[in-house]
Amino acid sequence: MKNLKPRFPVIIFLLAVALFSCQEDENPASIEVAISAFSKTIAENPTVGTSLGSLSASTNQGTLVYSLSNQNPAGAMAIDSLTGEITVANASRFDFETNPTLTATSTASVGTVSQSSTVTITLTDVDESVDAVAVEDVTVTMNENPAPGQAIGRVTTTSASGTASFALASQTPSGALALNASTGELSVADSAKFDFETNPTLSAKVVATVGTATDTSDVTITLTDLEDGEVADNAPIAAQDFTVTIDENPAAGQVLGTVSASTTDGSSLSYRLIRLTEDPDPALNAISINSTTGELSITDSAYFDYESRTKVEANYRVISGDLSADAKIIITLNDVDESAQVTITASDFTASVAENPVSGASLGTVTASASDNSVLTYSLSSESVIGALAIDASTGELTVADVAAFDYEVNQSLTATYEATSGTLTESASITITITDVDETGWQTVGIEGFSTGITQNPKIAFNGTTPVVAFHDDAANRRARLMSYNGTQWVNKGGFASPSQADDIQLIIQNGQEVIAYRDGGTGKLTVKRLNSSQVWETLGTEGFSVGATSDINMDINNNGTLYVIYADQGLADQVVVQTYNESTNSWSPVGNTSSGTSLYADIAINGSNLPLIFYQENGTKNGIVKVHTGNLWNGAGPSLANAYFTKIDFTDNGSELAIAFTDATGDNLSVRLLSGNSWIAYVPPSGSSKITDGIANHVDLILSGSRAPIVSFIDQANGSGVTVMRWLQSQSWEVLGSKGFSGAAAYASMAISNGDIYVAYNNSSTGKVTVKKWVE
Repeated sequence: MKNLKPRFPVIIFLLAVALFSCQEDENPASIEVAISAFSKTIAENPTVGTSLGSLSASTNQGTLVYSLSNQNPAGAMAIDSLTGEITVANASRFDFETNPTLTATSTASVGTVSQSSTVTITLTDVDESVDAVAVEDVTVTMNENPAPGQAIGRVTTTSASGTASFALASQTPSGALALNASTGELSVADSAKFDFETNPTLSAKVVATVGTATDTSDVTITLTDLEDGEVADNAPIAAQDFTVTIDENPAAGQVLGTVSASTTDGSSLSYRLIRLTEDPDPALNAISINSTTGELSITDSAYFDYESRTKVEANYRVISGDLSADAKIIITLNDVDESAQVTITASDFTASVAENPVSGASLGTVTASASDNSVLTYSLSSESVIGALAIDASTGELTVADVAAFDYEVNQSLTATYEATSGTLTESASITITITDVDETGWQTVGIEGFSTGITQNPKIAFNGTTPVVAFHDDAANRRARLMSYNGTQWVNKGGFASPSQADDIQLIIQNGQEVIAYRDGGTGKLTVKRLNSSQVWETLGTEGFSVGATSDINMDINNNGTLYVIYADQGLADQVVVQTYNESTNSWSPVGNTSSGTSLYADIAINGSNLPLIFYQENGTKNGIVKVHTGNLWNGAGPSLANAYFTKIDFTDNGSELAIAFTDATGDNLSVRLLSGNSWIAYVPPSGSSKITDGIANHVDLILSGSRAPIVSFIDQANGSGVTVMRWLQSQSWEVLGSKGFSGAAAYASMAISNGDIYVAYNNSSTGKVTVKKWVE
């Protein structure tokens, strides 16, 4: 072994030579490549793999590598990268009627140095009217001892040239079969030859002829042995080989066609895929067969890769009772130029959102693209909570569809799958929305802030059952009266516009489940009352503008019988306070006595538990607040007057037995709330400390008095940014501010309503003029 070791100087010499050679090979400037144009004329319709010839190219050093590009049509040809031989890749592209000339760019390369030339294939037309015919083999399993003339099966043909005729070329045993020369139908000629003990298998060859073209079908009949005395119940099954040619890379679920099988008695068949050996057959996982119809479809599209296999083969079995027949499935693949194939890339989408978003809120846009920059369409294919999300089919923007699904206490996350589609191509990706918890106590926005279309005035809120409704005039609609209701996710218009033109000083009340609006006409100033009927149409109660003159300080209430009352100051009567009641049977308004003798302001009305109306108003001359009750057809004093009371609001306890009033005391510009007890007013003030409730002037006061005598007041708080402040009286004999003073930011008007103990406030923002509704959550 020592004699085989090279000496050290020899090793150095060889390494130097090798290094020198490598350095020369890596010098692109010294490499020269030449390639010639290639042209060929062939007949159309060659077979896949047919050689078209080899490129002619040369180089002064290195090894040439060949490639094709810019094929027209795409995918027609293939090239051997080492020899330069060009072959037919897709025979269907070599059709004279479609592509009389095929072209491509050929390239020969050595490292980074390359030269290109042209490839031109000229097709000659072939007379495709020449006769041709193809037949399929027939395989049948049947009971022995059939009756003479019993049908066995039929030889089927494919021909574009004409109708085939049939003839028996041979059969074993001789004379066993008969053949219909016109239809190809095989039948029993000699039943004695169908004896399992003598001939367990019968065979024949049937020649089909179309013009000068012929093809031969191999017929194989396998007999089933019967016990002695057992009567044959033959229902022979014929199963034919299934062949089809498709492009590689089909879509999963693509239908390949339906296998052909039949029985002579028309009995039902079932189908399944089989393997004929003990070895695993991966093709059985690549396709599926419908057990009832025999339809074949693709389950594993990746298996249909031309570069891995040019043909996919499997076997199927058709079954009828105890009988069965087997046949082949042969799927030939066409090569496809995958460099030109469109692909779609779709990315998983994740986002985080606080619970309780508004309906329609954007969650973001999914990201997907097509390799050819084609337009994509988007859809949702699955959701963990059905209907929670919506996706824009054009942009892929995700939005909130079902607000209830975005409740952290119910769902901490939502998942879905979206699909991006271009033509027949679709790519899927996941959507994950993480929902974060929100402190749901305090003032919570109902719907969205500023939900009205334009600037508003004097928004009034009420509850129709458990549904909040808000009335206001809308500058975006020429200041006409509008009603909106909250459907659980958003505010929607209800009943169209209540007024034909500008409406001011709007009031809202619910009468027997129907919304009633009172307003001052923006032109005449007169009073009109309308009700939204069951057909969602506004009907006028009485006549439009039924007051004598222009009105102010409009308010309404309803007694226990559902009778509607309205109070207002009428300029046509020297600003006297007027109370009228609506008569349903006559559709008219009737005055309720004479209320005041002089100019009055800040009128309000409330009905007590005995169905007696009480009113409060300020005499303009004395500035005293007057309380009256209507008894015996007269208005009588119901308590002592209150000095310097304005922005007044009155309300009864739930049982209608006790009256409370909230007003701004002009003496100290401080909100005052009092309860009428007998003939005295009792102020709601703490036992000790300041008697002042507010820090300054309170405008647009609203009052609700609960059954426990606990008043709740809302008002525009000028001392706190002119925002809305809401306060309630506690059993501890003190006032509690709900949230913070002026929590809304600057607001111009405010009103309040309660539903199931929940307090709601409607106001319009001073900067935008739009309406917002908030709910107090403990």
